[in-house]
This record gives sequence, structure tokens and C-alpha cells, in this order.
Amino acid sequence: MFSIKTAQHSRHARGGWRNGFAFVKPIDPQSMHNTEIVFRESLRLASPSARSFLSLLDTAVRKKAFVRFNIYLVVILAIVLSSAARLYAQTVPPSGFVVVDSTEFKKCIVKLSGNIDESSLGKIHEEYARAKTFASQNEGSGLCRSGAEGVVVWLDSLGGDVGTAIKIGRFFRSKNAMTVVPDSAVCASACVLALLGGVERSVIGSVGIHRPFGTSPSDSVNQSQSALRSVNELIYAYLDEMNISSRVLDAMNAVQPEEVRWLDFDECDALGVCGTDPAWKDYNDSMFAKKLGISKLTLYSRRSVANEVCASEKTIRGRMACRQEIVANGTKQGSE
Repeated sequence: MFSIKTAQHSRHARGGWRNGFAFVKPIDPQSMHNTEIVFRESLRLASPSARSFLSLLDTAVRKKAFVRFNIYLVVILAIVLSSAARLYAQTVPPSGFVVVDSTEFKKCIVKLSGNIDESSLGKIHEEYARAKTFASQNEGSGLCRSGAEGVVVWLDSLGGDVGTAIKIGRFFRSKNAMTVVPDSAVCASACVLALLGGVERSVIGSVGIHRPFGTSPSDSVNQSQSALRSVNELIYAYLDEMNISSRVLDAMNAVQPEEVRWLDFDECDALGVCGTDPAWKDYNDSMFAKKLGISKLTLYSRRSVANEVCASEKTIRGRMACRQEIVANGTKQGSE
């Protein structure tokens, strides 16, 4: 079991990463196009001060002031800064995008919060069934996540039982769920194992790791060694199953149980805690390539060309339109 002592660490203990942002990459040009619609409408409906702020963000992106800045962050800020835009987004949200502050959208969400114990798995099953029913009843409305049964998982937990967290993670993976640590939320200790079950993992809040340990006192060094080896083997097998590098376990074991290492964006990304499962990405790429009537090799080639050609576009909309055109048609109108 992971220690619940992580509770002594403040939500704000991480410093710079506290205000970090994660991203959800567009699956295809259509979702990019839908994102562009919301961005454009957000700008149109936003207050003058909000429009000025968003323009500054756009300029910063064009000048590459934020290397890891993602178009979805701009959309999120646009929606948050404008109540009118939020109302619009509730009716026309982009495919695969988490609509912020939408009461209806929250009915598509499964929340894992508090201490993770043996009762948590049953509660998650119940929550998932409820959310799936709502998503099915509102399929095509844009309220819920497109695909994967329309359900998104929000995590806010300081940890708990490792075995249960792994079972929950496996359940999420069996549903191709998207796992998110929302703003102001904390996912630490065993919660991270549940987070890794998502085929798409986005972190806006705080993620912390430390070495797993048993809560029962040991009577000998050999007993402690046996318990440590057992939990490490359990986690290692789970990480392999989830297509996650064993470096995550190495990073956990490098932190004392009474301490927490809060991951910044680069660490979260490098360890694979944030990001997309490679098998899930390959599946979506395969489906998208079939839709376009091309091979995956051609799809990747077009994306590579788009990255190079569209880098010269001066605005976010220009880059998105450029990428959409090249990926869909293989070339950009007016280019040789």
C-alpha cells in the first residue's frame, strides 16, 4: 500500500509546475477544425480585455515564446475568459475536447477522489455506468468525448492501496478512457497508477510520486525485502501492460516514502505519465488513414511535411488550416 502521508504535502508545494499546463493533441484535422471554430467564436464573443489577452497569447506562440504551448490551452483560456464563449462551447464543443465549466459535460465525467481502498473499484464501476449511459443518450450532441464511450475520468486523490489502484487503471484501459488531473487537483502516490490506465492522459493539476511500501510493520529485513520485491514486481508488470516505461518505477523508488517528488511538465512527458498510449495512437492513426484512403506511412509523411511547411504561418488559425489541408489532400494550395 502507498502511504497516505502524502496528505501532509500542500497542493501548492510544487512551485513552478503548480501553474503548468498539459495538452490533448488533436486526433485528426476535423478535430483541429472544430477547435478552430471554438477559438474563433471565443474571440468574437469575448470581452475586449479578453480578446487583447488572447491576441498576446497568439503572438507569444508565433514567436515561440512558449515552446510547449498547445492550441488547446488557448481554447481553454478563451472559454474561461468569456462567459458568452462558454455558452457557445456548450452547444458546439470540438471533437475530443474537454469543455471547461460545462454543467452538462460534467455528467460525462467519472471522478476518482479521496483515499483509494477496496471499495473504490465498485464505486468507479457505478460511476462509469452512469456516465456511459448519459454519454450514450447524448451521442452526437458534442457534450461528451467523442469515441471511447464518451467518458472522461477526473482524478483527485493522494493515493491509497496499490492493488486497487492498479485494478482501477486496468478498468480504465479496458474502456479506452481518457484520464485527467484537472486544475487544483492532486494525483499522488497510488493515484498515479490509476492515472496511467488512461489511453490519453492529461495533467493540469499536480502529480506526485514516491516509493511504494507496505503499511504493516515487518519483523525482519527479509520480510521487508520480500514485501518490497512483491510490490515492485506487481507495478512493473502493470507498467509493461500499460505500455509505460519501467523508468516510472525507478523514479518512484528514488523518492523516500515520507517525501513526494512533484513532476514538472518535462518529467511528466518524458516518463510517459502525460501523453497518449502508443497502441491507442496507432489505432486512431490507422482509422484516420483509412478514412482518407491512404496508408499510415503516407499519413505520417504528410504530417511531417505539414510540420515543416506550416511553421511559417504567422497565426494559429493559419497553421491549423495549413496542416488540415496538407494532411487531408497531400499538398497546400499555391505551393509547389
